[in-house]
Amino acid sequence: MTDDGHCIQNNDLMRRALEYARMFDLPVLDHCQDYSLVTDGVMHEGYWSIALGLRGWPAAGGAEASETTARWGVSRAAASSKTSPPIETP
Repeated sequence: MTDDGHCIQNNDLMRRALEYARMFDLPVLDHCQDYSLVTDGVMHEGYWSIALGLRGWPAAGGAEASETTARWGVSRAAASSKTSPPIETP
């Protein structure tokens, strides 16, 4: 399952998606981007966005979303470690 192109912004919805995916042993590919942080950026913030005069989005815009998803995966794995293998997170 993936949310590529339209990142899930609701943490409860993502948690439920991870739980259902685990029940059916499905991988989840998360497009990690917090729209409240990346706003109207068009590329990663840094040297090239400045040099080209384009709005960039901060690394935190992806890091925050990926950390939240990883936390759900880790907490779910810890809760079910007695009955099934843990969820692997990057």
